[in-house]
Amino acid sequence: MYGDGKRRGVPSPSFCELLRLPKCHDSKAALRVRKTRYAFLAAIEEGAQSVAAVCLEEHVHPAGLTVRFAALDLALGGEVKMALQHIVDAMSSISLDHDAQIRVEYLFDLIIKLHFRRLLARLRSNKWEKPKYLSKQHKKPLWQDFTNLTHRVQFLYTKKEASLRRSVEGQLQSLAPHYETFEASESGSQGELQSLKELIKASYECCKSKEVAEFAKRLEDSPSTTPTAKIASAIKCLRQVEKIAAYWRMALSLVDTARNYSSLFQTRPQLTFLTPYKSVPTAIGTQMRLTSFTALE
Repeated sequence: MYGDGKRRGVPSPSFCELLRLPKCHDSKAALRVRKTRYAFLAAIEEGAQSVAAVCLEEHVHPAGLTVRFAALDLALGGEVKMALQHIVDAMSSISLDHDAQIRVEYLFDLIIKLHFRRLLARLRSNKWEKPKYLSKQHKKPLWQDFTNLTHRVQFLYTKKEASLRRSVEGQLQSLAPHYETFEASESGSQGELQSLKELIKASYECCKSKEVAEFAKRLEDSPSTTPTAKIASAIKCLRQVEKIAAYWRMALSLVDTARNYSSLFQTRPQLTFLTPYKSVPTAIGTQMRLTSFTALE
């Protein structure tokens, strides 16, 4: 395949002794921590192209943790890296503080500020400045779909389930005022941030409800064939609410991680950032096809 007739060298395998850890050491701690919690933090831009991966390295002597981020958004500037460092520092403080409710709110603030643009996209907010590839799409704000979502409830419950139906309708209807308050808040104000936090927490409480979870299951299972436009819109609306609610769940989850594995966070975790390779035009595929064609001739 190579013009000079040489093959690419393959190094010989190397062997090393395994490190024998003491039996008392819990080596499964870092493995049980979900890496997606941290990868979620690094994907801050709107759209499916914003992705991230994370590798967690647990150190035994001394106990500690290294978090390696790989994300395209990290190439945008130092602000993202600094924000991630602040979040990890907050987790270190939580691991040392038994009464950490204030720290939880502080951590939640950091996450919201880092993901503010992504949240605006989730909300389809009027405050959202759409990227160019979405400029021609004109979708109404998410909260305006709540009417259709609530309307679907009556078709999924029998007369004997009237009390359950009213409970679900009430919980869904209670979300709209929180979303409307955020839209009416002044951009850049402290009230805007506070209303966004309340919106997320209200969405979390709604999604955590067993009645709403059962409604979501019935809604997704209701169409026997291709769902109608109204049903598809209701399903999509509910999924967006779940994604918005995940931000409060994320804050609570990170707090639990810092408390359950406090020994790893008492020493300040180290962060490293891997930026993507720069794309370089190549013609290898074309050269190989031409070489094969010439050989056949």
